[in-house]
Amino acid sequence: MAIKLEDPEALLDNLRALPRETDWVEFKVNNADPTAIGKYVSALANAAILREKSEAYLVWGIEDQTHDVVGTTVDLHSMKKGGDPYVFWLNKMLDPKVNLLIETVEYHGKNIQILCITPPYERPVKFQNQAFIRIGTAQQNLGDYPDLERSIWQITSRYSFESSIIQPNATVEDLNEHYDFSKLLELLEITANSTEAKLDRLEGEGLIQSNLQGRFDVLALMAIACAKNLDMFPALAMKGMRLLEFEGTDKDHAREDLAGIRGYAVVFSVLMRRLMSLLSEGEEFVEGIRTPTYSVPEIAIREFVANALVHQDLTRPGERPTFEVYADRVKIINPGVPLIEADRFIDSPSKSRNPEFSNLMRKAGLCELRGSGVDRALRAIEAAALPPPAIQIVEGSTIVTTYKQKPFASWTPDERILACYQHACLKYEDNEPMSNASLRERFGLPQRQYPQVSLVIKEAMDRGRIVPLSEDQSNRYARYVPYWAR
Repeated sequence: MAIKLEDPEALLDNLRALPRETDWVEFKVNNADPTAIGKYVSALANAAILREKSEAYLVWGIEDQTHDVVGTTVDLHSMKKGGDPYVFWLNKMLDPKVNLLIETVEYHGKNIQILCITPPYERPVKFQNQAFIRIGTAQQNLGDYPDLERSIWQITSRYSFESSIIQPNATVEDLNEHYDFSKLLELLEITANSTEAKLDRLEGEGLIQSNLQGRFDVLALMAIACAKNLDMFPALAMKGMRLLEFEGTDKDHAREDLAGIRGYAVVFSVLMRRLMSLLSEGEEFVEGIRTPTYSVPEIAIREFVANALVHQDLTRPGERPTFEVYADRVKIINPGVPLIEADRFIDSPSKSRNPEFSNLMRKAGLCELRGSGVDRALRAIEAAALPPPAIQIVEGSTIVTTYKQKPFASWTPDERILACYQHACLKYEDNEPMSNASLRERFGLPQRQYPQVSLVIKEAMDRGRIVPLSEDQSNRYARYVPYWAR
């Protein structure tokens, strides 16, 4: 919410041009009853939610029926209620808290007072424990209209951080200065030659909104995707991606520490190039083409990095996606606990904490939406016979650790069992049960080591990670599925 109106005259012109009955705008002349105003704020806020408006307005000094400018003597700043300043008292009476902005302007030679109401999109707004709504020109108890109340709950339940306004009343100059939106449109394969065409496409993609002051309200989604400096927005400060490289297997000696500030979509390819350069092992010829080789497959790193970005909890202040490269592993850390169990990342349908951002990244070709990203990463790791990635929840953050190559003999028992479980999940996704032979291939072991693989299978069953496909199967044709498949 702005701390002041940038163009109150344009706002009043647009409000007066609205139809005579608009449930999220109310015109008054000199009615300054404290309780009546509180009820209006509740009703207007709830109407704005129903219409999915970013603001509602209560304006004094304009006649309701004709929209004629008549002026007012109302001054909310000087009003008192119970010995308290009126606005302070009003804020105490509202639940949840509502952002209120009072602006007094001279308009057509008359004194006009504007109360801008920004609904919180959490739940229906109550005044003195009662929610109100506008029905035509009448103000009613919301509880008497259960269908409308249910609609408000549905709207607020799908409201997300991405949908919030991160920069109100931005000019075209502001957009050019603070956002790399041309690069974003290029990633989205959207062709727009003029600035006006680009702004139209940004609005069509749900990144900006035209407002009643002739400017633009920028949504958080736009900043997350293509801001030139995330730190300029308090809600996104220190949210830029961070890349660290360490000399050994611990944090004693950092070789590189890069903290980014740009939006994720426009800087994603830059991060990937730098990250993969730290994992480079040279080049080899594949079918006559010189091809770079990496200690961890690029597709696995790409999918895990994209997942960290789109599934993070953006509401956690000061916590950023972090990527740590060690001599033996890569750690990918994102703030927030996943919405599905780490055990079920492979088979569960995709659930995103940030659906609009996930969709935008998918349209930009930077991540998967259908939930196959983890599967692709694990398949690439299996094909390279690498140790399995570990997925952990630590102090409210999700950590994915991918390991570089090491001999199977050096794998820990936990790594072998985890690899067995993940392999069983992938095979089940392919509608095939796991076998000793398929697990041997996943480990990169020869046929003669089948007894060793059998021991891993037995240990995985003992820990409840996998179960036999059939209770009466013979050892020779034994097949296995994840524990949750039976």
